[in-house]
Amino acid sequence: MDVVIYAKSSKAADMIEAFAKEKEMQVIDTIINEDNLIEKLKWFIERERIQAVLINSSLEITTNKKELRDFLEFAANHNVSVNSKEYNWMPIRIEPWDGGIGC
Repeated sequence: MDVVIYAKSSKAADMIEAFAKEKEMQVIDTIINEDNLIEKLKWFIERERIQAVLINSSLEITTNKKELRDFLEFAANHNVSVNSKEYNWMPIRIEPWDGGIGC
């Protein structure tokens, strides 16, 4: 599996790279503390045929819910999962909120 890693620090990037290596993933690039992160990730998704983006937290991509939802939809439309350590390396899912009633 080809992946791109994003982290806010080189220490966090090293940890994510170690996880990727342990799972026999091919790291295409590691991005550290990028200003135009969403655009950079979209570039990789469109051009590098990656299967996943590995991050520590969804909040590292953006704190804006609409921007995050739009990016996750973009990635999903290109068959790319965005996997986060905060979710035990599972893909971040876009799920409609049920209002807390459990439906």
